[in-house]
Amino acid sequence: MFLYGFHLFAAVASYVLAYLLRFDFVLPLEEMPRFWRSLPILLVARFAAFLYYRLFQGWWSYTSLKDAELVVRANVMGSLLFVVATSLVYYGEAFPRSVWMIDLMLCTGLLMTARLAARLYRENARSKFKQIEKNVLVIGAGEAGVRLVQEVEANPGMGMHVLGFVDDDPAKKKATVRGVPVLGATDQLPQITRKMSVDEIIISIPSAPSFAQQAIDGPWGGHPDLPPSDQAVIVGHQ
Repeated sequence: MFLYGFHLFAAVASYVLAYLLRFDFVLPLEEMPRFWRSLPILLVARFAAFLYYRLFQGWWSYTSLKDAELVVRANVMGSLLFVVATSLVYYGEAFPRSVWMIDLMLCTGLLMTARLAARLYRENARSKFKQIEKNVLVIGAGEAGVRLVQEVEANPGMGMHVLGFVDDDPAKKKATVRGVPVLGATDQLPQITRKMSVDEIIISIPSAPSFAQQAIDGPWGGHPDLPPSDQAVIVGHQ
């Protein structure tokens, strides 16, 4: 019931604020009847769209880009239904059309913000109970590396803390991926491990087998500042 109530509250709040923004927070008395008559139409349109896209279901704490897309689709559909309905009801009358677009943006933003806040709360709450047992570097800031970081973040019981990525792609130099910095290229690995307390090196690139052999048995494996070779973990290989 909370989800139903919150979504309808968001629809009402967005519509009220859209009207106020349209008239610079001074709503003319002649607009009040139109506002009250159109509000039930808006709620029916929004409810139908939210129901169709199943926004009343799901776990907000696991919000993803797919969920964000559904929120946008549902709000666009609801706004289109509302526009058609009000155009028919107020045919021949002057309806403040800018309210339609303002309401769409506000309602979409409010629902997405609520979902994002729920996810951030969950992640922060879980991180407080996380016990770090080992610091790791991830070689490869591609899709496999990102999935690995997501897995570590979603499972505090793994006891891992990702210090950063190591990647040879110049475009990723000094970049941040999911909040994890790219610390340098692979030829800088000895310097990076010298500065940081690294317990494991996780290799997460498609060419992991040959790359790992070089990393473990080659010059890096013999470097005194690198972890022992049996601590290197290979992931993402085929």
